Amino acid sequence: MYADPSDVLLAVEVESPSTRSADRLLKRDLYAQWKLPHYWVVDPEARTLTRLALAPGRTYVEGAGATEWLSAFDESVLWSG
Repeated sequence: MYADPSDVLLAVEVESPSTRSADRLLKRDLYAQWKLPHYWVVDPEARTLTRLALAPGRTYVEGAGATEWLSAFDESVLWSG
Protein backbone atom coordinates (compact mmCIF):
# COMPACT_ATOMS: atom_id res chain seq x y z
CA MET A 1 0.00 0.00 0.00
CA TYR A 2 1.27 3.43 -0.87
CA ALA A 3 0.49 6.58 1.11
CA ASP A 4 1.00 10.00 -0.38
CA PRO A 5 3.39 11.87 1.95
CA SER A 6 1.01 14.83 2.09
CA ASP A 7 -1.55 12.53 3.79
CA VAL A 8 0.83 11.44 6.56
CA LEU A 9 0.68 13.30 9.88
CA LEU A 10 3.04 11.14 11.93
CA ALA A 11 5.80 8.63 11.14
CA VAL A 12 6.99 6.36 13.95
CA GLU A 13 10.16 4.31 13.70
CA VAL A 14 11.06 1.56 16.17
CA GLU A 15 14.83 1.30 16.32
CA SER A 16 16.94 -1.77 16.49
CA PRO A 17 20.74 -1.82 16.60
CA SER A 18 20.86 -2.68 12.90
CA THR A 19 18.54 0.20 11.84
CA ARG A 20 19.53 2.95 14.29
CA SER A 21 21.65 4.89 11.82
CA ALA A 22 19.04 4.73 9.05
CA ASP A 23 16.20 5.67 11.41
CA ARG A 24 18.01 8.61 13.00
CA LEU A 25 19.66 10.05 9.89
CA LEU A 26 18.49 8.79 6.51
CA LYS A 27 14.79 8.46 7.24
CA ARG A 28 14.78 11.70 9.21
CA ASP A 29 16.11 13.57 6.16
CA LEU A 30 13.71 11.77 3.83
CA TYR A 31 10.68 12.55 6.01
CA ALA A 32 11.75 16.19 6.21
CA GLN A 33 11.96 16.36 2.41
CA TRP A 34 8.44 14.93 2.27
CA LYS A 35 7.34 17.56 4.84
CA LEU A 36 5.95 15.05 7.34
CA PRO A 37 4.92 17.24 10.28
CA HIS A 38 5.86 14.76 13.03
CA TYR A 39 8.47 12.04 13.33
CA TRP A 40 8.90 9.90 16.42
CA VAL A 41 11.70 7.44 17.12
CA VAL A 42 11.17 4.66 19.66
CA ASP A 43 14.27 3.06 21.16
CA PRO A 44 13.08 -0.09 22.96
CA GLU A 45 16.50 -0.81 24.46
CA ALA A 46 16.83 2.62 26.08
CA ARG A 47 13.06 2.87 26.60
CA THR A 48 12.92 6.31 25.08
CA LEU A 49 10.60 8.10 22.70
CA THR A 50 12.04 11.02 20.77
CA ARG A 51 9.32 13.32 19.46
CA LEU A 52 10.34 15.51 16.56
CA ALA A 53 8.33 18.25 14.87
CA LEU A 54 9.08 19.74 11.48
CA ALA A 55 10.40 23.28 11.68
CA PRO A 56 10.89 25.88 8.96
CA GLY A 57 13.73 24.93 6.66
CA ARG A 58 12.68 21.27 6.63
CA THR A 59 14.52 20.33 9.79
CA TYR A 60 13.18 18.53 12.84
CA VAL A 61 13.31 19.85 16.38
CA GLU A 62 12.47 17.95 19.54
CA GLY A 63 8.93 18.48 20.74
CA ALA A 64 5.49 17.21 19.92
CA GLY A 65 4.40 20.46 18.33
CA ALA A 66 1.08 22.15 18.86
CA THR A 67 -1.10 19.21 17.96
CA GLU A 68 -2.97 18.35 21.15
CA TRP A 69 -3.45 14.62 20.59
CA LEU A 70 0.27 14.17 19.94
CA SER A 71 1.23 16.19 23.00
CA ALA A 72 -1.12 14.17 25.18
CA PHE A 73 0.29 10.76 24.19
CA ASP A 74 1.44 8.90 27.32
CA GLU A 75 4.64 7.13 26.31
CA SER A 76 4.58 4.91 29.42
CA VAL A 77 2.15 2.66 27.52
CA LEU A 78 5.08 1.69 25.28
CA TRP A 79 6.89 0.04 28.18
CA SER A 80 3.98 -1.56 30.02
CA GLY A 81 3.79 -5.04 28.80
